[in-house]
Amino acid sequence: MEIKCKNIRIGYQKILIQDINFQFTSGNIYVITGKNGEGKTCFVRTLAGLTPVLGGEILHDIPLQKIGFLNHFKPSMPNITVEEYLSYGIHSANQNWIQKLNIDKWLQKSIHHLSDGEFKKVALCRQLLKNPQLLILDEPTNFLDRENKRELGLLLQEIKNDCVVIVVSHDEHFYNSLSTEYVLEVKDCNLV
Repeated sequence: MEIKCKNIRIGYQKILIQDINFQFTSGNIYVITGKNGEGKTCFVRTLAGLTPVLGGEILHDIPLQKIGFLNHFKPSMPNITVEEYLSYGIHSANQNWIQKLNIDKWLQKSIHHLSDGEFKKVALCRQLLKNPQLLILDEPTNFLDRENKRELGLLLQEIKNDCVVIVVSHDEHFYNSLSTEYVLEVKDCNLV
């Protein structure tokens, strides 16, 4: 799988990043880093089809339902259980992720009674249940302890051949542990 960016411009009301030419392929873990407010989240939201591209082209044939996007916010949803949250709108027979992420003990618990770290694991599981072809993780280590960060790194290494993996992170220790060759920095309105 691959995603090609051809001269894209991204932003909300104004252009944050322009002239991005890059190709993302499965088999790698891509890390996007940079200062706050420089466009990292806007860029990955644009790749995921959640924010319109302001110019250029993003080329891929990944259906929207096969894009996993983990952001860093807890949803403001009605009081539902973890099981209801995981199954809402997702039709997957693969329940292995629930056991693999060790969240089966929380299935009947309200998502509002989870700690931020527990919810992060549940939200990741929800994205993995989609069997994504593109998995975007925006600040995935927020609220995770050292052991859960280590497990997340191992999981990303395990799935990187099955999908394009893009991680937005300020956690230098975490992304250096991923042994990836692709650390991209958003700097001076350009992806370098």
